[in-house]
Amino acid sequence: DGSMGSHTAALSRDYADKPGCTGTLYFTQEEMDEFVWDAHRRGLQVSVHAIGDMAIERIISAYEKALAKMPAKDRRHRIEHFELPSQDHIARALRLGLIISVQPAYEHFWGGSEGMYRLRLGEHRCCKTNPFNTMIKSGLLLIGGSDSDVTPMNPVLGIHSAVNHPFADHRISPLEALKMFTINAAAGAFAEKTKGSIEPGKAADLAVLDKNPLEVHPGKIKDIKVEMTFKDGNMVFTRRDACPV
Repeated sequence: DGSMGSHTAALSRDYADKPGCTGTLYFTQEEMDEFVWDAHRRGLQVSVHAIGDMAIERIISAYEKALAKMPAKDRRHRIEHFELPSQDHIARALRLGLIISVQPAYEHFWGGSEGMYRLRLGEHRCCKTNPFNTMIKSGLLLIGGSDSDVTPMNPVLGIHSAVNHPFADHRISPLEALKMFTINAAAGAFAEKTKGSIEPGKAADLAVLDKNPLEVHPGKIKDIKVEMTFKDGNMVFTRRDACPV
């Protein structure tokens, strides 16, 4: 499907600010089923964009059919965005072993009672977007991203946004948010044994921050600065005023 902002995310009920419009599905269920099955049977990891609840329903259904035909352990099929899932969608995604790729900064820019989600979805549905806490507590593996250049390519802002979701029930701890952008993200690419955490034997891909996101006030996480960035142990970025190595 498309996006909430352009009224093209596929919903099961009309947009609150555009009666008669439920968004856009770019493929039929049959086309999605065929695509997912063809990739699945070839041993490929599949990742499909689905924002609205109707789009989420379609891709979960396609995954269910493919995995019923040919069960496979640890294939790590993904759904990108998963912004408006139902409790049933969350439960089914968990049973299928799906990985959910989310963009927490969406809530920073568009969430809350006065944001774009409220305008598009109305008062009842706008408080159901991106339920990070519910998904994590259910057992789903969430990986964090920015959808750049839709939102800034800044994982610190993503961590801040997940911790400070406009609706308290959906907020997660700084540690869980940090994991979304590190070890969980590595697992989303089958790379958790080589990167995603700082430990012997793994690639020295890491960032040095000026403050600890696990210790600062949650509302100040977005103000944390990256002092240095390392790739394979080599410094590839440093702030002009950063402390010398």
